[in-house]
Amino acid sequence: NQVFREGDYSSALKMYRDMIRENPSLEWLLRQNIRLAENKLHDGLDELNTNPFDLIQANPSLINKRQKVLVLDFRYPRFDASAGELATFGIIKILLQLGFDITFIPKESTIHDDRYIKALERLGARCVEAVTYDNFKDKVSKEVQGALFAYIFRPDVALQSISAIRAASPDTIIIYHAPDVYFRREYGQLDIKESKAEKLADDQSRLTKLVLDEVEAASSADHVVCVSEEDACALAQAMTQHLNPNNQSLLPEFSIFPVLYLQRVGNLPNFSQTKDICFVGSSEHLPNPDAIRWFLENVWKSLTERNPNIGLHIIGKTSEDEAKDYRTYHYVTVVGWVPSIESHISKYRVSISPLRFVAGIKGKVGTSLIS
Repeated sequence: NQVFREGDYSSALKMYRDMIRENPSLEWLLRQNIRLAENKLHDGLDELNTNPFDLIQANPSLINKRQKVLVLDFRYPRFDASAGELATFGIIKILLQLGFDITFIPKESTIHDDRYIKALERLGARCVEAVTYDNFKDKVSKEVQGALFAYIFRPDVALQSISAIRAASPDTIIIYHAPDVYFRREYGQLDIKESKAEKLADDQSRLTKLVLDEVEAASSADHVVCVSEEDACALAQAMTQHLNPNNQSLLPEFSIFPVLYLQRVGNLPNFSQTKDICFVGSSEHLPNPDAIRWFLENVWKSLTERNPNIGLHIIGKTSEDEAKDYRTYHYVTVVGWVPSIESHISKYRVSISPLRFVAGIKGKVGTSLIS
């Protein structure tokens, strides 16, 4: 309590939580203390986020001392590959605009990073390179020191980094961002399997591990960000089911941030200038090829019989096997990867999204709405 009164709320919060881990019976006594410390920390973070320029003017010493923030994801965000990675790029851009000093670390470097590193550096972020699976934790431990908070995307990245962050910089606030709750999508995929024989025991075992991994990632953070109410409710419910009841009062708070970083390119054509149907989605993401196969098998034949002049255009990275299969259907064109989806799809009259198992919010739907 003396530490709390001195204004070191991060240290006080850590001490309260350590006391409860050693003696769970103290939880009822320290619950209010923890809530007060969390509120003080959140109030300070809100002030820094919402009024960065006022804060700098009131504190001239901060002009040359920007607050450091560490951002972690599985790779440098490929903003032209998926809506989720475009969101990572957009959040980094917002944090830089708020005045934070951003350092980005991927879980592993690849040979395709150069373009995306340069894009982040043009924004003003600093990129850590030559990251491998073996040295990722060491680089996180080194770079997190002095960081106000760490913003972590995806459960596998969180599970590999949070312990290193806690050990190297106990005062750093950890924010876990779930682009979607993976187990919701995976359970949806299991539900549509045609026969019970397909629902093998290893499916259930794999899904149970996925749930536990996401629960551990979220519960280890100080704050959790989800992109939809459905995702937040599913994750919170899983945490309630799988965590020890003695620890549930220490669960992090949740925020819902349903934002897609999309921008319309150019002027929209007149309705008379548009034609055909399009689908947007990479075949690397399993719900996408499943959606197209379902549409082709259940809808496309009857549709083309009614209107033989209509075409279907499949946009996004597509494997050779998938493309070969799609082209066996009449009036189907595999466009493949395009540098700007927003500028490309506006020429089509209809966009479809026949997804059968999903989580999060869908970039393809948002792109269609602005086009």
